[in-house]
Amino acid sequence: VMRDHVNKEYLDKAKLLGHSSGQPIFVLGMPRSGTTLVEQILASHPDVCAAGEMPFISEASEGLELYPNWKLGYPIGQKMPLDATLEQRAEFYLKRVEELVSVTGRRYFTDKQPENYYNLGLIAAMFPNARIIHCRRDPVDTCISCYNTLFAVKHYWSYDFGFLGRTYRRYWDLMQHWRNVLPGRFLEVRYEQVVGDIEQEARKLLEWCGLPWDDRVLRFYENDRPVNTASVAQVRQPIYTSSVGKWKKWEPYIGPLLAEIGDIEQQYWAESGK
Repeated sequence: VMRDHVNKEYLDKAKLLGHSSGQPIFVLGMPRSGTTLVEQILASHPDVCAAGEMPFISEASEGLELYPNWKLGYPIGQKMPLDATLEQRAEFYLKRVEELVSVTGRRYFTDKQPENYYNLGLIAAMFPNARIIHCRRDPVDTCISCYNTLFAVKHYWSYDFGFLGRTYRRYWDLMQHWRNVLPGRFLEVRYEQVVGDIEQEARKLLEWCGLPWDDRVLRFYENDRPVNTASVAQVRQPIYTSSVGKWKKWEPYIGPLLAEIGDIEQQYWAESGK
């Protein structure tokens, strides 16, 4: 449904109806794809506040036929009007975020909700000036890491290799759709490149976000901000590469997963020229 209706024509009509704010930096992708690491790097810059995994984009989508209502709940008086415009939805979102980030006094904030990849079209329409970063990682490494993680939220799709693979394929296909209808609208960052050359990738991130260079982003592991994701231990230590290709030791046991996404694994590495 998303690919059929949220197309280039739809987005071209919507892009002039959003909010002018460039304050949000959206970090999204599959869970366990490096989103927390990217947020930690950005949050080590003095102009950026890390707001973490916020539900407010999904709340702002309430009443839009093409977006699911996740029924996350609303404080009294805060519910999204069903006939709200894109700009009003953006204002609703910013008001909710302000309650969390205003005390920091920083110019920008990150919204690191991985599953916002589903809402990428809505985000681009609501905030035409916002920065969007898509985090990518080896598909099988990503899936195995999801399978091995006891998530705080109930990602039931991560408990079965077949279901996990089909979920990943839906994500993969939707991201290709966003590339087609939103060319140049978001930066794509590969986990393997981040851990392979942290300074080069950090410079790309800051440039994309319009931020001046600051050496503190290379010492992201010294940032003691609260981290409430499964990656909390990883972002408290210097960069390491031992998680790259880690899935291969599982290869004899993950046939159903490889049957679902083996071709995607090949495409991912073919894109990088490796």
